[in-house]
Amino acid sequence: MKTYISLWIVFTGLCVSSQSLTYSDQIKLDKILANKSMLEEESALKEWILFETQNGGSMFFNIEGELQLNLEKRFDWVDGFYGSDLAKVSKNNRLGFINKKGEVVIPFDFENVKVFSNGLAAVMMLGKHGFIDTSGNLMIPFLYEDAGYFGNGLAPVKKNGKFGFINRKGTLILPCKYDDAKSFYNGMAAVRLDTLSGAHVAPEKWGFIDVTGKLIIPYKYAVVGNFKSDGTVKVTLTDGSSLGDVHYIDTYGSRL
Repeated sequence: MKTYISLWIVFTGLCVSSQSLTYSDQIKLDKILANKSMLEEESALKEWILFETQNGGSMFFNIEGELQLNLEKRFDWVDGFYGSDLAKVSKNNRLGFINKKGEVVIPFDFENVKVFSNGLAAVMMLGKHGFIDTSGNLMIPFLYEDAGYFGNGLAPVKKNGKFGFINRKGTLILPCKYDDAKSFYNGMAAVRLDTLSGAHVAPEKWGFIDVTGKLIIPYKYAVVGNFKSDGTVKVTLTDGSSLGDVHYIDTYGSRL
């Protein structure tokens, strides 16, 4: 049965109407009808779509527009499931996880949490990051200043001001030598090095490495996105005097 409801949509700017699917920060719609044929590639990755009601409640719909879970106003903040069976929620400035029944399965013990990937999620306590499994067991100790999600069996972590990559056992596989790093996707990860030029730090430059740490695409981009499922990524070249040259490249660094 199709479900219609008046809502404020705040799910990463995804807005669905009965006529089309568009993106905006926040749009009030009189009716919502989510349909598979209206979904673009990126939004189709979400099995359930999160909506926030005008009175501050949270609800999940499937892409058919059918109500799946009504959390009402139980939590201060709710995130999406992102292909996982667990979603981040916040209460009294602490974070935990709920399942698709709305049950709290990992308590509000954390200052910050990331989404689950490969069965693990980065969480923060007392300013340090470690990793838990989907049962809430601590699998990798709280050792890191920052941490991302696992991709291709590796996760970026920050220690002593630099990023490297660990495996699911917590073993450091790629040394902490990068100034910033994104998670691996399809065998590639964006990493950044800030180079010194005299007494000044030169503009940051991003490049791409493979899972062995080999530099595949040189450090030359001011801004990089995340690889899409088609193997392309948005990048920005700039000389520092303009908004830059924005375009897409493939996994070989070839401009599209």
